[in-house]
Amino acid sequence: GSPMIAKMLVAIDTHQSTQNMMTQASVLARSEKSHVTLLSAVPAYEGDLRMMGKTKILEEMREPYRQALIQAEETAKAFGLKTRSVLEEGEPYDIIVKQAEKEDVDLIVLNKKALYSMDLLPIGAVTTRVINHSQKDTLVIPKQATLNLERILLAYDNSRVSEKAAEKAIELALVYGSEITVITAYEVPLEGFVLSPEIWDKMQAEAKRLQDTVIQLAKNKGVRKINGILRHGKPAEEICSLAREIDAGLIVIGRRKKTPLKKWFLGNVVQHVIVNDTSPVWVVK
Repeated sequence: GSPMIAKMLVAIDTHQSTQNMMTQASVLARSEKSHVTLLSAVPAYEGDLRMMGKTKILEEMREPYRQALIQAEETAKAFGLKTRSVLEEGEPYDIIVKQAEKEDVDLIVLNKKALYSMDLLPIGAVTTRVINHSQKDTLVIPKQATLNLERILLAYDNSRVSEKAAEKAIELALVYGSEITVITAYEVPLEGFVLSPEIWDKMQAEAKRLQDTVIQLAKNKGVRKINGILRHGKPAEEICSLAREIDAGLIVIGRRKKTPLKKWFLGNVVQHVIVNDTSPVWVVK
């Protein structure tokens, strides 16, 4: 079939973890025969430049980003990839989102490190904001993590976005022969349990029914290795602990459209799963 990821955008920054992200992205790009755009976004300088030779300062600020791009190009070349490089200046998340739109890429690959900007405000977090504002799928790779498509953990509830996530996991599994573990985590509020103890059984039965539907769908499409696990507890925690137990090489999770209130924050589950550093996370839009 046609590749899933014909076009990939890799956001290159100056953190040392960029090197690992670039390697993991290259492995995927090579097997997908993707065209890769390497994008380095230099944060705009806010200070007063009139005092001190403007061009010199800007060049000094750009230099580490330019070097990071050169290093990324070398990695890509070692994998025999076709790449082009873009060095832009401005609000990094905005540049990444716009470039991804302009090129209509299939996937944005990001460094997890970029979750924390210099000022440590969640509002300045590049990765968070890219995931919030882009309509594209995003792959976030933690510092030490290796992307391994043999074992995929699919986070599944009854939302439409998790159906999308299931489609993506199935698509990956059919190409890479992955084993999919489906996790459905549900929380029973204590007061609900006190009022009606059978709510527990009802929720568990409902979660199982949901899960069986998606497992059956995957089997019908030809996925051979798939199993389901039900967990009771906070979804983000359950997803991460299971990812560690099965040594998941990728977590696939859907991201709901943002509500005005949560404008700057990810659906908390997605955010927590990424911050946890367990495995690479593919956020499906």
